[in-house]
Amino acid sequence: MNIRNLCRRSLVLAAVPFLAAQNNTIPIRGFSPDELSAEHEREAQAQSIPQADRVRAFARRLSAKPHAAGSAESKAVATYILGQLKEWGLDARLESFEPLLPYPTARTLEMTAPTRYVAQLREPAIPEDQDTAQTGQLPTYNAYSASGDVTAPLVYVNYGIPEDYEYLKQQAIDVRGKIVIARYGKSWRGTKAKVAQEHGAARPDLVEERGGERRAELMQRFRNCAG
Repeated sequence: MNIRNLCRRSLVLAAVPFLAAQNNTIPIRGFSPDELSAEHEREAQAQSIPQADRVRAFARRLSAKPHAAGSAESKAVATYILGQLKEWGLDARLESFEPLLPYPTARTLEMTAPTRYVAQLREPAIPEDQDTAQTGQLPTYNAYSASGDVTAPLVYVNYGIPEDYEYLKQQAIDVRGKIVIARYGKSWRGTKAKVAQEHGAARPDLVEERGGERRAELMQRFRNCAG
């Protein structure tokens, strides 16, 4: 038994330098055969530099608080990164820009009939994730959309993609002038707004489902408003 184990280990150990030698000859696009060995060594050196603990610490530091662009927290993150870069010997500096960044001043989503319901427009905190309860989180809103106040019947449009509107049309449900509510998935959210506008909807709203129970709850709340 011991002799077999020793033989087996010897074979494994002997294979390691062989594989290492093989790796240095693996072709790399853009490098000639006489450049392969040096390139493989450089890549191996680069791969050995990152340290998982340091990467984890940096990621945690950068994501510790919400830091939407233009906020004080965003400036704090930029200042921290600047300090790190200078500490590493790099010539770094901060520059300021003035882009158009829309932030909402007021948001309201309310069902007025047959019963009154006011949406919270925020996700509940998850006990297992303390970050979900942080203050200063960016509110839910559709960036660069126009301000407005719309009151109209509501139509649930499933994912809000063209096939869903076709199905509603077959059911003689008209979304023109209506508020449509769509769930996330199957397409980009901006496309959902575009498709809603193309079908004459007054305004789109998006919701993120949490399983079949969430959908059943939505359907129960809004089934009497469709049409």
